[in-house]
Amino acid sequence: MAAEPATPSDLADAVRSLANSYEEAGIRTLNYEPNSALDALRHDIDTDIGKIDGFCK
Repeated sequence: MAAEPATPSDLADAVRSLANSYEEAGIRTLNYEPNSALDALRHDIDTDIGKIDGFCK
């Protein structure tokens, strides 16, 4: 099973990236970083969501 997982690697990578971005956004928000400092991270989140959506169609 480990050699051939059921989840395509592209989808798994996008989900991992999204999870990491959400974690980073949460940490930065708890540190009261300004919204402008989170803009690039929000863009990354939107990109990952788009990729995941595309893989799941």
